Amino acid sequence: MKEKLKHKFEYIIYIFFLSLSKILPLCFLQILGKISGVIFIIFSKRKKVIFKNLNLIFPSKSIIEKLRILISCSAHFGRVAFEYLKFSCKNNLIEKKIKIKGIENLKNAFDFGKGVFIVSAHFGNWEVAALALSKRGFPQGMVYRPLDNPYLEKELSLRRTLYGNWLIQKKGALKQILKDIREGKIIDILIDQKSLSEQSFKVKFLGQETYIISSLSKIVKLTGSAVVFLFSYPKGKGYEVILKEPFFYNNETELELTQKYADILSEEILNFPHLWLLHHNRFEILEKQ
Repeated sequence: MKEKLKHKFEYIIYIFFLSLSKILPLCFLQILGKISGVIFIIFSKRKKVIFKNLNLIFPSKSIIEKLRILISCSAHFGRVAFEYLKFSCKNNLIEKKIKIKGIENLKNAFDFGKGVFIVSAHFGNWEVAALALSKRGFPQGMVYRPLDNPYLEKELSLRRTLYGNWLIQKKGALKQILKDIREGKIIDILIDQKSLSEQSFKVKFLGQETYIISSLSKIVKLTGSAVVFLFSYPKGKGYEVILKEPFFYNNETELELTQKYADILSEEILNFPHLWLLHHNRFEILEKQ
């Protein structure tokens, strides 16, 4: 009963801010989001997790430098939460505010005919980037974990699929992913999430030995599908989305492929740590359930 009441309360708060997003300009929502993100982290236990991650990733940085990253990161993801309400409504904001570079890289990978993995992380505004690509004619199957709140989950699912994207639940996703890839479709996957050790390879990620899902490299080896990395960066009131040149399977081992993917993510996160979601205990080892 308490859990149900909590979910309903969260949904009421969501509806309130959704209503605000319909009347407030984007720039005001972004400012409100940044302020809210910083206020949230001040009173949240999550700041301990962020500092723990920063101590692992940047052991030589001073406490002041780490505090700056913490504040910038919290402000950024506060902005992301608030502006998504505006971006995910049917309007022309995505065309105006989201610039995409490297769309030809995705097209070349798609034309190869063996399916494409768009690979990224909880970095920048990955949700808006997915909407922007689908609106430009590149719908994707999005691998995701459903929210615990069923009311919010229904709302977010509707917004994610607004322009033709479809959802693939992370649990038991392999069969659907293989089907879609073999049909030459695009799959959007975030590989920075924690994963069970039995379903992963141990690699170096951000200087730490940790586990990253093995399924991506296994499917790439099996099918020869292309891999295109995507990163998004705040630019003014919008974002610049960068699609890297595609990778094609070249007789690497599955472990080598997974390490390559981890290295690419690590480089971007180390350069822009405030754009990566530091709020989760990413380096915790998940054992067999």
